[in-house]
Amino acid sequence: MSQSRGRRAIDLFGDFSGELLGGMMGAPRSIGYAPASNWRPETDLYETADAYHVVLDLAGVDPEHLAVEMEGEVLTIRGVRMEGSRAGRRYHAMEIAAGPFERRVRVARPVEVSGISASYQRGILEVRLPKAEERPAGRRRVPIG
Repeated sequence: MSQSRGRRAIDLFGDFSGELLGGMMGAPRSIGYAPASNWRPETDLYETADAYHVVLDLAGVDPEHLAVEMEGEVLTIRGVRMEGSRAGRRYHAMEIAAGPFERRVRVARPVEVSGISASYQRGILEVRLPKAEERPAGRRRVPIG
């Protein structure tokens, strides 16, 4: 599995259930403030006849603070959810994480890099990776429409 800067990539074709469900199944999550470095948007991975899809729940994230990039066989999605002012507030529970995040998805099958597209609507980012016969080399920044 690919690694970079200590962040593990989800393998699109491997057993990613533990990666995606970490913190939801098994050990209960505590109510309280979660440090920004622990924020990991919930992610769905699925395949259709002609493409692979990566969908992230990014409620409250400004699309200007998102970046999607494909390098080799790793799709990286980075962004920041800005935190609102805490002035005058006394929190009893704080479960909405803010700050930077990064999700990496290893796509071990060929995709048409020039055809990768991303759309962001109502807090949901969907990245579509068209299937290809061979994997081209290089890096491509994906515009978010």
